[in-house]
Amino acid sequence: MLNYGVPRYGEIDPTVLFAVSFVLMFGMMFGDVGHGLTIALAGLLLRRRLGQFAALAIAIGASSTVFGLLYGSVFGFEHLLPALWMSPLTDPMRMLAWRWVGALASFCWPPC
Repeated sequence: MLNYGVPRYGEIDPTVLFAVSFVLMFGMMFGDVGHGLTIALAGLLLRRRLGQFAALAIAIGASSTVFGLLYGSVFGFEHLLPALWMSPLTDPMRMLAWRWVGALASFCWPPC
């Protein structure tokens, strides 16, 4: 971290924003109820061995589980649960259309 420098007094520290966006992006890309619960359970069981990274493992597992519920995916099976939002494999063009929302939001940060 010292190679990149640390924020000066009064500057915004982007660490929290990066951590939250990483957890959300992981869940969006790896949205699966079964795998998410497996990662979260592994983070809980291995919390002594993982140390400070146990919270990250639990958070990405929970995010993956939530997005898995939204996508309706359990261990890669898309038809065991009804998708609460959309099924990315059933309608990939709709999923790709949402990338523009993220792209536009990234250009308007900080808020326009």
